[in-house]
Amino acid sequence: MKVKELFLVFLTFSQMLPISYADSELDSLSLEDLMEVKVKVATGTEKPLREAPGIISVITEKEIKDLGARDLMEILQTVPGITFAQDVLGNISIVMRGIWAQEGRILLLIDGLEMNERSYGTLLLSNHYSAEHIKRIEIIRGPGSAIYGGFAELGVINITTKDGADIKGAGASSTYSRTSNDFARWANSFMFGQKKDDLDFSVKGSFNSSNFSDRNYTDENGASASLSDGNSKITGEFLNLRGRYKSLYANYIKDNYLTENIILWGDLENTPGSGVIRKPVPKSYLTDVYQIGFQDNVTDDLNLHLFYQNKVQYPYLQPDTKREIEYTNSWRRKVERKVYGARGLYHLNKNLNVVGGVEISEDLSTSLNRLTYTGDPDVFGHNNSNTAKINNTAVFTQLDFTSEFANFTAGLRHDQPSIANSTMVPRIGVTKVVGPAHMKALYAKAFRAPVIENISLNEDIKPELTTTGEVEFGYQFNRDISWTLNFFSTKVSNAIVYSYDTVLSEENYNNYDYVKTLGMETEVNLKHNIHDIKVNYSTYKVDSLNAIPYETSKDSSALIGAPKHKVFIKDTLALMENFSMTPSLTFLSRTNSYEWNGATFSEARLESQFIANLFANYKDVFFQGLDLGAGVNNILNTNIYYAQPYVKEGDYRAGAYPGQSREYILRVGYSKEF
Repeated sequence: MKVKELFLVFLTFSQMLPISYADSELDSLSLEDLMEVKVKVATGTEKPLREAPGIISVITEKEIKDLGARDLMEILQTVPGITFAQDVLGNISIVMRGIWAQEGRILLLIDGLEMNERSYGTLLLSNHYSAEHIKRIEIIRGPGSAIYGGFAELGVINITTKDGADIKGAGASSTYSRTSNDFARWANSFMFGQKKDDLDFSVKGSFNSSNFSDRNYTDENGASASLSDGNSKITGEFLNLRGRYKSLYANYIKDNYLTENIILWGDLENTPGSGVIRKPVPKSYLTDVYQIGFQDNVTDDLNLHLFYQNKVQYPYLQPDTKREIEYTNSWRRKVERKVYGARGLYHLNKNLNVVGGVEISEDLSTSLNRLTYTGDPDVFGHNNSNTAKINNTAVFTQLDFTSEFANFTAGLRHDQPSIANSTMVPRIGVTKVVGPAHMKALYAKAFRAPVIENISLNEDIKPELTTTGEVEFGYQFNRDISWTLNFFSTKVSNAIVYSYDTVLSEENYNNYDYVKTLGMETEVNLKHNIHDIKVNYSTYKVDSLNAIPYETSKDSSALIGAPKHKVFIKDTLALMENFSMTPSLTFLSRTNSYEWNGATFSEARLESQFIANLFANYKDVFFQGLDLGAGVNNILNTNIYYAQPYVKEGDYRAGAYPGQSREYILRVGYSKEF
């Protein structure tokens, strides 16, 4: 059954259910209590936020709804240290603390399932991953490889969606938006879930259609075209099934994400200078992933988690509904990943816990084309075969020791892949809470493991190795005001960077010596009377750099495509019991990028961005369970843009990818408990 059909079934069913309403317990906590909320993302074990050995952001369901955020990218805009840039096809992804992080450097987990694609390791965020089902997000702004492996080099995004106990009934929502120029987005979602004794189950889904931008894009040859009217089209269907019975569980996600864009490797024309803008090129990114497992306390002191995960993906696929393609320049490959895992948590005594585990994985990629556009067999470069495989065995352990003096964490992970070099990464953390104050000192090694396409394009590619040091100070002034300040140093060695030779029309990956950034992030939260205020500021600078694609001639202290300064401010005003209004502002400093100046295509310093949004929510309109929302994004009609974050001589060059102009948004949601 299609996701859209499921939506209609559940919408109809929800109308027959009795009405009830309950607030989320987490959303009603004070700031003082929120600082004591336990998080698992940093260690795999629950620890209060102030004591967790990581620089962590926690975003609640209430904050997401207050902002009117529709997808993950809009949520991450509120997080210090995170900005966005574009890849070769105009897809938008993360820059973490100044460093481009799309390919294999940020791990995304949804209900424990890895969402990164396994051919290139990419994470695509343009109008992707609906916010409607999210219960909470925990974000590590820093390395997580010692626990999570090779995709957690610079950060981890851990999304927990609502389970049956949270939903306790059914619900649906629909959001529509447009600009003054064009249709912008239509997004719909549904959910159904219940908990009966030892059985908890939920069904959640969404489908959407959108134009990412309604502005003009100009390429390096001076060709220009509007991205409206389907020229930056994105559609998607998402289905999330969860079930648990006592100690047994099963999770399944299907993510069918499709893009249609007139931009390829920065250009608008198939033949540069022809004056003929290409038709939108469709690309499909299908992910089918499930996990089954057992998790329980097998003794009073030992918690055991056994699991199997299977993921099948078709990333960057040229759709072929009739299965006719065999002679084509369209990239068509399937990749399947299997993971067998065992993890244990043992309480040696009240002060000492030990976490350990082993994961055995297999990645298998298969070419679906028989021939390339030159008529040669479509094979992988490193083995001259139409299949490629990487096996990996990982072993990790971690000790958590609690004392009156401080809390100590020490961990180690070893990965042994069948192709490429092995890696071993340690982590050490010390945290201390003294009344309203807390302090953290953290040191970790991390890595980015080469994936199949990295190795296919360069069989000598080496893993990246990252060294990060962090310190954080925090203070809880009273129940209403909290403040955190952290400093970081991140050095990526053997940086793996993508390139596309425009003369030879060849992709490649190469290692570059290193890139190192230093920076600071700070945040103040205030809850008082009708106000719920968040203000954060983040900045970085280049400390040392020997990686040509990241260099910019305009500012030696910055990396190309990454603004050095970011400010985010929001205030949720509870004007009435059921009515709130949230103005927000994001400031991004000037960014170095390439642009067409009317005569030549050259590097330039683009203007600063002031992105102001306003969203209002009215709960229980007319009757309980019916919620309405309305807002305006980009009130100032700022020229939002996403720069290219890596360029080298002879490589393709893209102009800054434009974002949406002023956007008007309406949302309606309905839920019932039973």
